[in-house]
Amino acid sequence: MRSKRTNYHSKSFVAVDPAKRSGWAIFLNGEYLDSGYVYVNTIKGARAIEELMSKAKIYGIRLMVVEDSYPGGWVDNNGNYHKASYHTGKAIGICRGAWEQEARKRGFKIYAIKPSRWQKVLKIQGKRMKRAELKQMSVMVAKGVANKEIVFNDEADAICIGLFYIKYLTNQWQNIIPFNKEHEIQSGNI
Repeated sequence: MRSKRTNYHSKSFVAVDPAKRSGWAIFLNGEYLDSGYVYVNTIKGARAIEELMSKAKIYGIRLMVVEDSYPGGWVDNNGNYHKASYHTGKAIGICRGAWEQEARKRGFKIYAIKPSRWQKVLKIQGKRMKRAELKQMSVMVAKGVANKEIVFNDEADAICIGLFYIKYLTNQWQNIIPFNKEHEIQSGNI
């Protein structure tokens, strides 16, 4: 009997950063196609997710790559550690559930990835980096990929999640970042 292993090796997918203001990005055949954000906890947002997932299915997309939540905490701009609260975890879980529900309704496979994994591979991570710096770097990488102005870091994170996944599939870990990080940091653009 043949095993029913799930195949996650599609280069066409929807990448999602789940939150109340969720970022999304569509990649088609390994190329960035479109991105944006949606307020999940509204009726308009729920409809937007439905429309987006329907649009993705029309393109032949059957995979959603979603950022997995983790129960840890974060370090604020002043270097203070904050433990994630039960309510924060619950709210993110509800938002992720809204995306997964629409994906499962349409027969999508779901691949979850930890934030630290894509940030490390895209070199958007550092031991002493503050959350705001991480988000600014995410926006800069996304601008280079999308070639458009990125309004919210949620959209930028979704683009970066998609970029990571493409690099993960093709084993092209070099030349991932479309800008010189050291130059940007020294010039004060971050």
